[in-house]
Amino acid sequence: MKRFLIIKLIAVNLIVVGFAVVVVWLAIDTLAAGYFVTLMEKYHISPEPAHAMFVDSIHRYLIWAFAGAIFLAVVLSYVMNRRILGPLTRMTSITGEIAAGEFSARVPVATADEVGRLARAFNRMA
Repeated sequence: MKRFLIIKLIAVNLIVVGFAVVVVWLAIDTLAAGYFVTLMEKYHISPEPAHAMFVDSIHRYLIWAFAGAIFLAVVLSYVMNRRILGPLTRMTSITGEIAAGEFSARVPVATADEVGRLARAFNRMA
């Protein structure tokens, strides 16, 4: 269950990054490339070779930016999800032990918030 949740959360980030790259790609192809050609025509420069070089260069940098963003999204999502899901996983396993009759199980307390105070109180009672 935990791995499936991490995969779903990473997939959401990948979809968002992919959508952003597609929007930027299309914006450059339609808006910036058109503006570039207009400037070339205004200053009487042959736009074809320069335009092709411009678009190829932009696409190459977008591919590298996309790969970097995907890598960063995957790593950050994995780290943050492990940090968020770790305590829940420990609490679930200890709850299962208690439900099975193992009343000596202790809840590890890592926070000072309400959940941490509740876990400390639970440990004192058991």
